[in-house]
Amino acid sequence: MKKGFLCEPENGHLELTDKGKLEGMECLARHEKLTQFFQMVSGMDQQRAQEDACRVEHYISPEGLKGIENFLQYGDVYDRIYDDMDLYTFYEDGDFPMAFGLYEPERRNPRFLATEYEKLEQSVILRVKKSQNCFRLKTKKDESIGCVWYRRDEEWIQAKEEKGVYQLPTDIFTYTANTGIPVTEAVAIIAITRFEQKPLPIDYRELNIHVW
Repeated sequence: MKKGFLCEPENGHLELTDKGKLEGMECLARHEKLTQFFQMVSGMDQQRAQEDACRVEHYISPEGLKGIENFLQYGDVYDRIYDDMDLYTFYEDGDFPMAFGLYEPERRNPRFLATEYEKLEQSVILRVKKSQNCFRLKTKKDESIGCVWYRRDEEWIQAKEEKGVYQLPTDIFTYTANTGIPVTEAVAIIAITRFEQKPLPIDYRELNIHVW
C-alpha cells in the first residue's frame, strides 16, 4: 500500500490499484517467458520450469530478460555482441592462427587498411592458456611498426613486445557471436606509435580478427 500497488482494504479485501495491475501483468509476463525459456533450453517439465522461473523473475535484469525475449521470438540465430568474453570456454590450450585486418577507423566507406598491415604476418595467433589468453601480432622479418597500445578503462597501456611479437589481452575485444559459430569476430581499437609517447587519435587503428 505504501508503494501504491494496493488499495486500502474494504470489507477485509485487498484490491490492486491500476499501478498494481500493471506491475502484476509485467510480473506474469516475465514468469511466462522464463517458464517457456527453461522448457525450451533444458527440456524440463512445466512444473520444474515454473519453479525456476519463480526464483529468477524477481532478480533478472531488463537486459537479461530482453535477451530471452529475442531468443523466444527469433531463436538463437541473431548476432550478439559480447565484452570481456573468456575464450578459454571455447578453446583448449594452444595456439590458433586467424585471419585479421588492421584498418584506419575513421575511413569506412570504403575501408582502408592501415599502412602497418603490410608489415605484419598474415595471421594473428590466438594463444589460449587457463591463466592468460591473448592475441599475438607478429611483424614480418626485418620489419618494425614501433609501439603497440591497447585501451582499458579509458587508459592506454603499452602492449608487451618480444622479438617483434605484440601481446594483446583477449578481454579488450568486443566479440560477435551467433548460433552457427560461437564466436565469429573480435574487434578492438588499438594504437600504433613510432615512439613510447601516449597515442593520439591519428594513431588509432581498428583491429578486426576473424575468429574461427
